[in-house]
Amino acid sequence: MKLKLKWKIIIPVALITLLCFAAVAFVSALLVRVSNQDGVERNLKSTSTIINDMFVSYFEDIENQAQFIASLPLTTGILKQSANLDFTAKEILGKFATSNEILRINRIIDSVIKSFALNTVFLLDAKGVIVANPDEKRIGVSIAQRDYYKSFDPAKGPFFSEVFESYVTHRPTIVYIYPLKGSTGEFIGSLLFSLDFTAFYDAHIKSIDVGDGGYSFVMSPDGRIIAHPDAGKMVDLKNPSTLPLILDMIKLRNGILYYEFPAGNNKVANVFTVGQTGWVCSVTTNLAPFTEIANQIALYISMAAIVAVVIVSMLLYFIILYQVDKPFNCIEKHLVLFAKGQMEILPEYHDYVVNVLLKRRDELGNISRAINGLQNYVIRMGDMAREIAGRNLDIEVELAGENDSLGLAFCQMVENLNAAFEQAQATALEVTGSSNEVSSASASLSSGATRQASSLEEITASIVEMGNRARNNAESADIANDLSEKSKMSADAGSEQMKKLSASMLDITREAEEVVKINKVIDDIAFQTNLLALNAAVEAARAGRSGKGFAVVAEEVRNLAARSAKAASETRNMIDTVVEHIKNGNKLSVSTSEKLEEITVNIGQTSDLVKEIAIASNSQAQGVMEIKAGLEQIDQVTQQNTASAEQTASASQEMNSQAKKLQNLVDEYNIKNNTTRHLAANHKISSGGQGAGRFISLDSLDD
Repeated sequence: MKLKLKWKIIIPVALITLLCFAAVAFVSALLVRVSNQDGVERNLKSTSTIINDMFVSYFEDIENQAQFIASLPLTTGILKQSANLDFTAKEILGKFATSNEILRINRIIDSVIKSFALNTVFLLDAKGVIVANPDEKRIGVSIAQRDYYKSFDPAKGPFFSEVFESYVTHRPTIVYIYPLKGSTGEFIGSLLFSLDFTAFYDAHIKSIDVGDGGYSFVMSPDGRIIAHPDAGKMVDLKNPSTLPLILDMIKLRNGILYYEFPAGNNKVANVFTVGQTGWVCSVTTNLAPFTEIANQIALYISMAAIVAVVIVSMLLYFIILYQVDKPFNCIEKHLVLFAKGQMEILPEYHDYVVNVLLKRRDELGNISRAINGLQNYVIRMGDMAREIAGRNLDIEVELAGENDSLGLAFCQMVENLNAAFEQAQATALEVTGSSNEVSSASASLSSGATRQASSLEEITASIVEMGNRARNNAESADIANDLSEKSKMSADAGSEQMKKLSASMLDITREAEEVVKINKVIDDIAFQTNLLALNAAVEAARAGRSGKGFAVVAEEVRNLAARSAKAASETRNMIDTVVEHIKNGNKLSVSTSEKLEEITVNIGQTSDLVKEIAIASNSQAQGVMEIKAGLEQIDQVTQQNTASAEQTASASQEMNSQAKKLQNLVDEYNIKNNTTRHLAANHKISSGGQGAGRFISLDSLDD
């Protein structure tokens, strides 16, 4: 199902309004319910405070009475007196029980029992024996073995027992024990108050109003119900309750608890701890009366919300029908026509558009003015397109804004077309002139090609002769290369022999140096011999005549040594001369070897140069042959160029004819004379006013 725009607006708005009123109704009902619950909780807490105050006040009064009795000298005197008595003797017990002190304290205890609705009050000694009580039969009875007394610790101060069933009344009972101290602080006895808890509850708590169907009850810390307006709800005091509700209250101890009673009634309870006893008291009331009030208020609010939604929906319908539906129908019809290319406003909507839509100052008015501007814009673009189709390119484009992509495209198109046709005109003129030049150049090219062919034949003959000479040079260079290689080999062999000669000269020099060394040894021997001869002559002179023969021998030895020294000196001089000649010869051989090596190097370089000349000559001969082949190809190409030049002359005449036709076609377009191109943002269009009367000018409307 296709919904119109007005229903798409009305239905969501109505639903939103309904949801808003429903939310208001829900929140209001919730607030009423919360307010009622707050009132109930405040009432329960106020009642709980009253009940707790009554409990606290009652126990404070009991404690005050205990302090009063403990402060009496009579009480201390009785406890001191009983400490030395044997209560197992009936005569002593009877005499003690009827003494004036006991009678006086019993009257005080009896007045306390009656004033506070107590079961009884005992004055106990340090051993737990009753020494004073209005019932004389109880005097002398020991309670030391009872559970509550065993739990009593005098060092910890006053003691509240757990609730238990009384041995006498069989009603819920608690015991309050107040320790008594002597003048030095020692424990001398205690006061025991037996409280009938049910009697206190019935007299003071049960009658407190807690609302419609409300009541209060008390539980022990372990979950036993010790006081309840319905006696049947009190279970066996020896066994704690296992009801989940009771366990939840014991666990909560302080706070508000909402719960559903087994009978189906919703209830709320304020749970609190009673004073220092550890008991848990629950003050409970029904929620039904408060829930009914909240439901009625929620019903009234819901009915008011439905009526309000209906009224708002009707008003919204009529407002949208006139303010939204009619304008959108008008805009829709014209946009459909615009999409089909019809830019005129329908006559039946002309006055409505001019006097209503275009003067509105809301979003629909903005849309209408925007569509009107778009209409004018499309008409201007159409007029400009018709100008271009009519071969009029001398126009300017007026942009609707900086981001007018269509206007910018038209502006660029007009500029490109003007530039293209202007260039086409210039090109056509250039082609016409160039074709004439090509025609004359083709004729010149043909005659030049003929002359070029004859010149190529002469060049080819010269190149052939040059090739022959280059080939002869290459052969001579190869022969010279072979000779230089042989010379290099001979020079290398001579250099090698010279190196061996130099080595032999070095060996001779070393041998001569060895001979010099030997000659020096001989010279040293002659010198030593001469010394020995001198020593022998000296010894012979000392010996006198007996040594004369020995002196002659010594003289001969000395002469022999002198001749040996002289011969050694001459030999050394000759050897030095030979060594000097050998050194000179060695130097000459080294110098000769170096020169031969230089000759060898030069011959090698000459051989390399001759080899390079041979390689270059061969390459030159090969290059000449390649040049010859190239000239033959050039000759063929020249022949082809001659034929092509003739064809080019014919084609240039045809191109000249086509260029004139192109010039005539381009001249039909009216293009801008100036070459300056304006930026798109500064362009103004003058479309000739062809769209006048077909659209509404915004300038005629008041802002």
